[in-house]
Amino acid sequence: MKKIGKIFFYISINILYLINIFEIHGQLNFTSYTDKSKVGLYEQFSLIYSVNEDIDKFTPPNLNDFIIISGPSSSSSTTIINGKISKESTYTYYLRPKKIGVFLIDKAYIKINDKIYSSKTLSIQVLKSPVNQNTLSPESKAKKNVFLKLNISNPKPYSGEQIILTYNLFFSQDIRSPELIKESIYQGFWSENIDLGDSYPIVNKTINNKVFKVATIKKVILIPQKVGELNITKMQLDVPVVVKTNQRDIFGRQRSRLINIICSTKDKIINVIELPKKNKPKNFSGAVGNFSFSTKIDADSTKINESITLSLRVSGDGNLKMFNLPEFNIPSDIETFDPKYNEDIKIGQQGLNGFKRAEYLLIPRNKGTYKIDSINFNFFSLKENDYKTIKKPLFNIYVYGDAPKKEILSQYNKEDVKFIGKDILYIKKRGKLYKYNSKLSFYDKLYNFIIPFFLIFLFILLKYFIKKNNIKFDYIFKGSILSQALKELKNNNSKDLSNVNKAIQIFLELKFQIKKSNFNSNYIKEFLIKKKYEESIIDELIDLIDSYQSLKFSKRKVNQDFIKNKVNKTKELLTKIDKI
Repeated sequence: MKKIGKIFFYISINILYLINIFEIHGQLNFTSYTDKSKVGLYEQFSLIYSVNEDIDKFTPPNLNDFIIISGPSSSSSTTIINGKISKESTYTYYLRPKKIGVFLIDKAYIKINDKIYSSKTLSIQVLKSPVNQNTLSPESKAKKNVFLKLNISNPKPYSGEQIILTYNLFFSQDIRSPELIKESIYQGFWSENIDLGDSYPIVNKTINNKVFKVATIKKVILIPQKVGELNITKMQLDVPVVVKTNQRDIFGRQRSRLINIICSTKDKIINVIELPKKNKPKNFSGAVGNFSFSTKIDADSTKINESITLSLRVSGDGNLKMFNLPEFNIPSDIETFDPKYNEDIKIGQQGLNGFKRAEYLLIPRNKGTYKIDSINFNFFSLKENDYKTIKKPLFNIYVYGDAPKKEILSQYNKEDVKFIGKDILYIKKRGKLYKYNSKLSFYDKLYNFIIPFFLIFLFILLKYFIKKNNIKFDYIFKGSILSQALKELKNNNSKDLSNVNKAIQIFLELKFQIKKSNFNSNYIKEFLIKKKYEESIIDELIDLIDSYQSLKFSKRKVNQDFIKNKVNKTKELLTKIDKI
């Protein structure tokens, strides 16, 4: 009887197990949903597909109306509760809409045991402004901890006065390198970007008892060209933010993931003031800033037909590129050549500064005393808030010596003069011109006719050969793509892996034509996946890029062993990719 009872027990267990298996395979549930039904333009949302089975293949929908931030990231789980087995596989996309409107997300498909199943079609509404979010969501918390601000050095400048715009990114949690979505437009301004170097300057700042790191991501010089209200449109950045999750790894450490948020400045109005009419000089140069002015002559006496150099110079800080230099009034008896202009205008952290100079070469043709009238330079001084004129005294030039014979002088004119530094040389003229010999033989004429066409044919043939054989002269002079990239790694003094980042950037740009504007982890990963590179190679490359970006915004000190390890890994990885 005990034996029969045991047999009955095992049969019952197997029947229950088979019932569970039947329930799992018989009740397939393939669902799709988004975490938001309404989103703001450029706002991130999640698209999730879930199925309660192990699948053979997942085919995503067409997502051309959206920017794919990341995905699909897949996960699977199996649970047993009260003897009931349940499975779940999920595929998650993080998306951002490209434009306003209502958009359909088409069906996705899965394949299980040679059978095809589809999800339902979804719709999402994209609004102009962001939708109010749950204040406890990771996105809401991240937006409080990461934001973008625009600082304007002077919101009420004069027309022609240079001002500085500074874009600062504030963050109190870890971020990765931001990507520009929308650039500000400076209509009505002359503009020039200030070079900030390879790394963003970062300082600490406390706001409401909370410490933020502040990265200056862009500085621009603006000089208004109009009077009145001029608009500076907003800048938008896509910033990957590291957020902690409730999951832990095998060592008990809390896992984290990246979410992308949009940080934006607001449109700003600049009220440009017209320069005062009171005391305004009639021949106002248009210069606005703080300048000095000087004139110089290298000799106050000379012989007839010998040269003298006369020069003027304006230096200081202000709208140096917006005005012309004054001109000397030179007597007609002194032959004058077109002035030679020279300038050195630097774009510094405080704006434009430097100098502009003009040099005149003078050649007196007759003896006597000549007067070059006084000259002045005027500008609107921002220090004194008024017009200022700098006047320089006149010059007297004493010319001595006997005039040469007329027949000698008549041989030369302005076109016969050649400059060498500050000296002047006369170009010697030929006594006789070469004459074409019309008595050439037939073969000589044929030779002269054929040679040019032969050279042209040879050039075309050579160009075709180079193109067909894909000969790249850059490799001859600069080295291969790999060697150009590895040159950056020879600098072992780097403390922030900038040489590693630069080497990877050069390699990807030369080998795959990936532009600097697309140099981010997501784009590179998708690009290399399409090129069918191994997943392990792609992961190693992304890890190297992320290592640099992590250090760039954290100011975390690392030892030389860590740097050396990353440099060696980069060499090995780029060499491996180059051989594929």
